[in-house]
Amino acid sequence: MYTIATFGRDRFTIGFNLCGIKDSFIVSERNEANKTARELLNNKKIGLVITEAEVYNNLKPDIKDKILMTISPIFVVLSEKNQKDDSLRLMIKKAIGVDLLKDD
Repeated sequence: MYTIATFGRDRFTIGFNLCGIKDSFIVSERNEANKTARELLNNKKIGLVITEAEVYNNLKPDIKDKILMTISPIFVVLSEKNQKDDSLRLMIKKAIGVDLLKDD
């Protein structure tokens, strides 16, 4: 059975911990975030990674590409701000095969 993990700064992950998600990967520096992202990409026990947008946006481009293209674990990028995010759009399209956020 797969687990759910969070990936971000301390203040991002704490709310998920209170909801019962125990696998939290707290990062504060860019190098640490890149290393942790690589480890999460290779972790076969985790099925879903809830990622903070600010941390995701500061990752190296090659790691971001791997996150967008990977099937397992699935990375969901959440932002505290109310903004449109093309990476989330691509992840939804990859997961269900339909572009739900397409502008008409």
